[in-house]
Amino acid sequence: MATRSIEAPDIHFLNSAVGWLELGNQEEARMELEKLSFLTRYHPDVLLVRWKVYARMKNWNRSLDIARALVRIAPDKPTGWICLAYSLFNTHQSAEAWVHLLNAEKRFPQITAIPYFLACLACHLGKTSEATKWLARWNGMVGESELKETARKDPRLKSVWQDFDDAMLVPSESGPTASAS
Repeated sequence: MATRSIEAPDIHFLNSAVGWLELGNQEEARMELEKLSFLTRYHPDVLLVRWKVYARMKNWNRSLDIARALVRIAPDKPTGWICLAYSLFNTHQSAEAWVHLLNAEKRFPQITAIPYFLACLACHLGKTSEATKWLARWNGMVGESELKETARKDPRLKSVWQDFDDAMLVPSESGPTASAS
């Protein structure tokens, strides 16, 4: 199903909200989004910007509600699933985030953020071997880049830093055996 385009003046309000967000002013961005017409407020692009506003405000309960709406309205967009998992993680629902992200990885195997965040979640859940495998999968997707250095510095991956170099030597074509436990 094709997403309808956002017409004026709503597109201007949305662009303004994005601008305020880029400037670091979440409250102004939120106020611009309040100017949108009722139906436009539920457009996937608007929901994503609204999610970013509340995530940057660290209002994780509100961002979780928005992410759930985004997944319902646009289930074929991987961004909604990533937002959902991130919001769940930040509301201390890591096991649920894990399950949703495993399902998202099956639907969107080409999205590099998913195995990376699965590695982070696996570390958080104490699944070190799973984390190493997901990190290797991610490495195989991104290839040689400065992003690898980011993973070495990511505190969410601290429990597998010592295994990081080993994981980089064994890129995986498919993800590790997914378990919901």
